Amino acid sequence: MKLKPPKKKNFWKQSQAINLIIPFFLLISCQEAEFPKQKCRVKSVDGPLDDLSGKWKLAGIRSLNMQTGKVNKVDFSCDDILYYFQEDASLRIESNVDEAVYPSGDYEFGLTLSPFHETLDGFTLEIGKTSWPCYIYSDRMTLDSSPTDGPTLYFVRIK
Repeated sequence: MKLKPPKKKNFWKQSQAINLIIPFFLLISCQEAEFPKQKCRVKSVDGPLDDLSGKWKLAGIRSLNMQTGKVNKVDFSCDDILYYFQEDASLRIESNVDEAVYPSGDYEFGLTLSPFHETLDGFTLEIGKTSWPCYIYSDRMTLDSSPTDGPTLYFVRIK
């Protein structure tokens, strides 16, 4: 019986696999969460991806100061800024904060199931006369006007 030399491990294949795995983990660990870290926990509920009907809480706003380059983050998770989207395209906003994007009151809204701009994904949400690029997830929503140098609003679906 002839002894066979041990199989040589293919170092190249092992290092290639590691080179693919490490960037993946770096990407995951370095990506900012959809929502900035919140002071208060907001319990979310799941809902449809193409329907805003229900109660939403404004959890935070992120904006960029174009003069200084500084990112401004405002955490509203402990405040009560509530958006009630009705099936009849009416929106009731109730807020205990003066510096929220929209003051308390009644508004009309429209959700267009097409992107805000041809280079963007998502939908278009119009509140009053303002249009927003809109990204709806089962438990949260982002209104992201950062491509046009505007703020990004983070909502949690709560009912």
